Amino acid sequence: MQEKNKIAILIPARLDGVRLPNKVLMDFYGVPMVEHVRRRAKLNSSNANVFVVSGDQKVLEVTRNFNGESIQTFKDHENGTSRCAEAAAGLDYEHFIVAQGDEILLLPRHLNSLLDALQTNPNFEMVNTVAPLKSNEELSDESIVKCLVSKDMKIIMMFRTIPMKHQSEEDFKLFYKVLGLFSYSKDLLQRVSQLNFSPFEKVESIEQMRLIENDVDIYALVVDKSYPSVNVEKDVSAVQRVLEIDMEQAKTLKAITNEEV
Repeated sequence: MQEKNKIAILIPARLDGVRLPNKVLMDFYGVPMVEHVRRRAKLNSSNANVFVVSGDQKVLEVTRNFNGESIQTFKDHENGTSRCAEAAAGLDYEHFIVAQGDEILLLPRHLNSLLDALQTNPNFEMVNTVAPLKSNEELSDESIVKCLVSKDMKIIMMFRTIPMKHQSEEDFKLFYKVLGLFSYSKDLLQRVSQLNFSPFEKVESIEQMRLIENDVDIYALVVDKSYPSVNVEKDVSAVQRVLEIDMEQAKTLKAITNEEV
């Protein structure tokens, strides 16, 4: 029997966010946001190890206080990917799933779908989860990263502003929302920092564009729905409302707040 692909989950987190500093330590129902993400990740069905990755002592202390595993990195990093690359260099895994520290509404079943995809397709260098857009408002919201996907399920473009006209409902279905849940092979994660810096990456502030413009295939894993992440202050109330009215989210919240995972 073939040995299972060795996969770990990394949660990069930092305090000096430009739009909303210290957001990863914001309290939701008595639990810091980054700890919500860690506990949700620990609910994965493969029993994959979960590490919070940070250069901030406060974040590391919070994780340790909840008996979580953490990895200290240099404080200053170009982005979450470079922070994860530093952490991954000393870990013995074949693939790393990255769950952003502000993805407080991460669904464990979406994480399981990504784990299953990597076990089925261990040669994939990168997979990014995506979901259908809900409205034209999401399409025009520059805080939301969108993408176009080819027929063979490769992401061919990511953007914040709309790059092409759309007039019908069928046109609208061409676009997907890019989620903060993706994976790298260990080899690719170590190569990313050596790739040429991408002009489009700089213009749109989307780190995956460096890979696309350097001909790295990013496969799209389509999941059924998406939720808001916390990017700016107004997102906090949106997240709280989802936790109150969405049955699946309320059930997950109960699972992680009633018992330390």
